[in-house]
Order: sequence, then C-alpha cells, then structure tokens
Amino acid sequence: MGSATPYVGKVYAVGVDAGHDSNGNPRRGWLIYSPEGEWLGVLDEGYEGCSILRRRFPDVVELANRIPVRPSFYLGAMRAASARF
Repeated sequence: MGSATPYVGKVYAVGVDAGHDSNGNPRRGWLIYSPEGEWLGVLDEGYEGCSILRRRFPDVVELANRIPVRPSFYLGAMRAASARF
C-alpha cells in the first residue's frame, strides 16, 4: 500500500503488534505522527519487518517498538487511517 517514494520530513512512529490473524498473517505496523503530534496514518509492516519503516521514512524517530495491542485496536486504526503508507 502506498508508494515506495520515501516521505520527506521528520516523523515519529509507534510500533504496534496485534499478533496474527486466523490465517497466520502478521498484524504489525507503525502509527505515524508529525512532529506536531498530528496522526498522519498507518504503515502496515506485513512480512517486510521493521526495515520498511526506515525505507519509507528515512528521518524517523521511533518512540516505541512493538507495543502489544488488541486486534480490534489494530484493525480500527487501519480503518480510521486517512493515509496508509
């Protein structure tokens, strides 16, 4: 989802982990915020691992990595995101 072109500018990221779905697919991603604290969207990590974060956002500050969340939170964030990177 989203383009492979890196985002220009500093962002802050919070990693979330909701385990796996019933088919074994990972539910891991990053909540992306602007320096002002505005929620910009979600980066679904999928099978690529956390290296996708630095590829899409070279100037990222990781605030937290792998906070466990409920699947409902993860799915809700994916639905509510105006942008998926």
